[in-house]
Amino acid sequence: MPQREVDEMPRCQSCGILIPVQEMVKEHKGKPVIVCSDKCFRIYQTYWYPRYGQPAGGDS
Repeated sequence: MPQREVDEMPRCQSCGILIPVQEMVKEHKGKPVIVCSDKCFRIYQTYWYPRYGQPAGGDS
């Protein structure tokens, strides 16, 4: 497995934790969402997205 620099590692779009390995890419409303766990994906669907909408840097 190739090593990644910290600034190349993704962050969970729900809780914001740095994901060093095995990020999960789920689909929500046709867009990819990077999360650290199934729990965070459920939180993203039920709380984060309805309250805040598109993540910063996301396409409109």
